[in-house]
Amino acid sequence: MIVGLDPSTKKLAFAYKIGVEINGDEKTITNSRYSPTSSFVAYAETKHFLSGLERHVFDYERYLFIEAPVVGRGGANTTMKQAFVSGAVQAAAIELHWEVHLVHNSKWKKEVIGAGNATKGDIRQHVVVEFPWVEGASQDLIDAIAIQEYGEKVVAMAKEIRA
Repeated sequence: MIVGLDPSTKKLAFAYKIGVEINGDEKTITNSRYSPTSSFVAYAETKHFLSGLERHVFDYERYLFIEAPVVGRGGANTTMKQAFVSGAVQAAAIELHWEVHLVHNSKWKKEVIGAGNATKGDIRQHVVVEFPWVEGASQDLIDAIAIQEYGEKVVAMAKEIRA
C-alpha cells in the first residue's frame, strides 16, 4: 500500500488506494495555532490512521510518502512547526513498520504534473481529470493524491530496477 501525505501545522491530508480506487481523509491536529500538543496529536492521528489501513495490506509492503517541510515559506517559525509535525508523523509510521519517504514539493510536482513550479490550479486540474469525484476537495487532499501518485511511480520504478 502506498499512502501520500500532505501535512501542515493544522491538519494531515492522507491519500491511498485500495485496488484502483483512490481514497482520502483529512485529520485536524489543531483548531487554532500550532502548539506542542499538535505534534502529539499528529503522531496519534497518523498511528491510528495507518493502523486502520493495515487490514487492507496483504503483501506487507507499506510506503508513506510525505511532503517535506518547505524551508522559508511562512518564515523560520512556520518551518520549524512543520518539521515537528513531520517528525511526529514519521515516528508513528516507522513504529508501525512503514517505509517512509520525504519528498520535496518541486520533486513530486515535476514527476507528476511535469513542472516543479506547478500551481495549485495545475495540480487540481491534473488530479480531477483522473479522479473527478475530488473536484470539491481541499487543496491539501488534492496535493496528497498527487503525492500518492508520485509514490506509486517511485515504487514501480524501484521494482522494475530490482527485476
